[in-house]
Amino acid sequence: MKTESLHCFLTIPHHPEGMEVEEMKRGLYVYAVLLCIFLLLTSSCIKNKESKTYDEEGLLYYTENGEGYHYYANARSNAVEAWFHGIIPETAVKSEGLRFVDYVMEKTRIVIGRTEPFTKDSLLFSITGYNGNKKPYKTYMPDYPASLSGKRDNTNYPNDPPYLLGDFNDDLIVNLIDFSIFVSHYQSSAGQGGYNVVCDISPAVNAVGGIWSEIIDTPYPDGNVNLMDFSNFVKNYQKTHPGEGADSPDNPPGNRP
Repeated sequence: MKTESLHCFLTIPHHPEGMEVEEMKRGLYVYAVLLCIFLLLTSSCIKNKESKTYDEEGLLYYTENGEGYHYYANARSNAVEAWFHGIIPETAVKSEGLRFVDYVMEKTRIVIGRTEPFTKDSLLFSITGYNGNKKPYKTYMPDYPASLSGKRDNTNYPNDPPYLLGDFNDDLIVNLIDFSIFVSHYQSSAGQGGYNVVCDISPAVNAVGGIWSEIIDTPYPDGNVNLMDFSNFVKNYQKTHPGEGADSPDNPPGNRP
């Protein structure tokens, strides 16, 4: 009896000590796991912060995550034109509002427009599933709001073609400023406050020929500014007035818009 009692007395203190060691090990393990999680989150935040890269003009910036690259406005406008080296598939570009993507000499031009202006930090577009260069080398944003020219006699329009359709401010080129004007009137109809017949460029045909042969020049407004008008606008985008400063049978002075 005494031997058993002594044995029990001698072995009892070892159990709490072993439990303390195990608890300490578990505590260290939990601490190590939490530390790893903290470091991963910190590293991710730093990476996201570093990936906020601005274009050369400072008009937009982009970030990267597992889904692709996302481009945000750094200025107020309702249209943006971004140029990239290389060919970015149109299917890789995601955005809201009006958009078209075209290609010039192994370069990609992405043009985005919205009826309502986007403000600083608004998402403009995303590029997904593409591993090429994703930093724009040139970016444009027109001042907002852009306005139609007052030079054109809209009461006679479109009875005196040819017109450089899409040149809404009469500066003899269809460019991003005109796109900004167009999206401001997009989805309007005759009788509504936002409608302007000058932006109603569909149906339209290439009717004049000669030096106008590559330009959609004669409209037949249908009372709606919609996707069909946008299609004609895109066809004339970046085209210039062909007859400025040169009289010809195809473009007598009285017919210039």
